[in-house]
Amino acid sequence: LLRQHTCEHCSAKGTYLEMTGVHINICPDYMIPCPNRGCGKKIKRKNINSHRSAECEWEIINCPYSNIGCVFKSPKCKIPDHKATSNDYHLELSVALIMKQKEQQEEQTIQLMKQKEQQEEQMKQLR
Repeated sequence: LLRQHTCEHCSAKGTYLEMTGVHINICPDYMIPCPNRGCGKKIKRKNINSHRSAECEWEIINCPYSNIGCVFKSPKCKIPDHKATSNDYHLELSVALIMKQKEQQEEQTIQLMKQKEQQEEQMKQLR
């Protein structure tokens, strides 16, 4: 248990007990399964985050139209199907956003006009 042992994955050295107990749970080169359901790939522990963010087709992501209100989330590999079947919905979200922005712009224009009138009135009083 106290004899020297080398990790077969990363070549770290320690006692047999350390290497087979604590170290194996933190070894950066130990192959672990991707936690995403459906993936099934084994990845080095140190690469799991980059695998999930860049490579794994089973990573759950937001719809690309989430910034306009779509709340759909699914694995990356399912997003093309969602986009293909949700064009009308995404268009409705886009139109609603445009209308809201138009209303806000109109309100801002009215406020600016009121401010302009107030400033003009103040200018008259100063003369």
